[in-house]
Amino acid sequence: MILQNKFYLILQATLFIAAVFCKKQPQGKLLQIVEIFRHGARYRIDNSSYTDNNQINYGQLTAQGQRMHFILGKTLYDRYSIPLNIPKTYNHTFIYVKSTNYDRTIMSAASQLAGIFPLQYGQKIFNVSDQFLIPPFQNVSKINETLFALEGGFQPIPIHVRDHKDEKQLLGYMDSCSKAPEWESENYKSQEWIRIQKEYQDIIDALIEDEYFGLKNDANLFDISNLVDTLISEKWFGDEEKNKEISEHVDGFLLSQEQLVLPENFNRMWVQMNLIYTSVLHLTLYKTPQQKKTSVTPFFTELLNYFNNYINDKEYYRWIMLSAHDTTIAMISQGMNFTSWECLEKVKLQKNIPSNCIYTYPGFSSNIIFELYQDKNNEHFIKVLYNGTEQNICGSSKKYCYLKEFNQAVKYSTVSDYDLECGNYNNDNQILGLTQSKQQKIETKNQIVLSCLVILLLILLITSLIFNYLQRRKILTLSLNQQQRVDYSTI
Repeated sequence: MILQNKFYLILQATLFIAAVFCKKQPQGKLLQIVEIFRHGARYRIDNSSYTDNNQINYGQLTAQGQRMHFILGKTLYDRYSIPLNIPKTYNHTFIYVKSTNYDRTIMSAASQLAGIFPLQYGQKIFNVSDQFLIPPFQNVSKINETLFALEGGFQPIPIHVRDHKDEKQLLGYMDSCSKAPEWESENYKSQEWIRIQKEYQDIIDALIEDEYFGLKNDANLFDISNLVDTLISEKWFGDEEKNKEISEHVDGFLLSQEQLVLPENFNRMWVQMNLIYTSVLHLTLYKTPQQKKTSVTPFFTELLNYFNNYINDKEYYRWIMLSAHDTTIAMISQGMNFTSWECLEKVKLQKNIPSNCIYTYPGFSSNIIFELYQDKNNEHFIKVLYNGTEQNICGSSKKYCYLKEFNQAVKYSTVSDYDLECGNYNNDNQILGLTQSKQQKIETKNQIVLSCLVILLLILLITSLIFNYLQRRKILTLSLNQQQRVDYSTI
């Protein structure tokens, strides 16, 4: 009997724990993913902080960067092929791909797509005469392919781009915001920038004294950040001899990305330099509440549009792929409260470090994935993965968030009018970059206001005419009465 009671209590406890777990982790059908990633490994951008200048491919994607995204594409295919029912052959209603207008981001997207939509699955040609396949050109080349449209069954997939000034979603902190340069300039003069530079002055001095790096004597945080960016590019180029040479000057340079976050390595020079790189990124672009909220507003607006359009059957894309930069990943991370310059400073000082503080820089091919689910009650919830690891979201310890909650959370992290905050006006006081629908709303509103004014003026005019008519009639009546009295007095 005692054993039965114990078994019954254990069973109850197990069911209770299971019920709690199920409540915390709702089960649902995966409907859509929105993936945003940084480009793969690239050549360094310039020579402003490093003397070795034997290259001409500044900022271009390396072969290693192509491979990184090809593997990421295959990895994501393995993860999502069944729940998203990914087709082997590209279908334009399944995936939408957009990139910033840089070679390295466009090529990264193409490399990842090659890992998702493989060779031998391209479109085929059936029973079509050669006269419909040959371009109007003399002595055209011959190909061996008779089955696929392109040799090997290669699948060309469209990648959409916009000019920098129009790319608000992925580059909301750059050219699309007129006030961005002004905000950045103010940040460099701020007390926080000055204080944090003092905290890193020892490592700055050590790097200045090492002639290997060719830094100027008054090098600051920004100069060190440029150096780190260059060394990261050098490291991922994979030249072992070169990396060993640099490691003689930078303690811990050969640490892996996983080792960067280990407490026992925190005082290594390379970890500190990485922390400088990340801190400068946030102190420059996402320091003030206005910068933080404004920059990420277009991204969150579009993200919610993706979700709502799919839910309401306005669009059918199950995969939205966005190719961008480390600054974009950092922008979204701070908007999701995964990191901030404030928490990075606490990491530097090793004091009261919050649990939601990603303090390593967004490395090559770093990615954030938003997953949209539908539960058994037809309610929608999301999960967010940073480099494949689920994150706590919506200001809680939960690794999921219902869409209604997420909408509320987004309101606290954004501004109501991006263009207004950025001061995007021209000489005619018209907001630049308005969408057609937004412009139509403004024009409609102006037409209504104008119509109301016209009607009001007509009412005033008619009222004035009636008043004048009544006054004249009154005066005429008084005049006649007076004449009658005059005539009467003369009888």
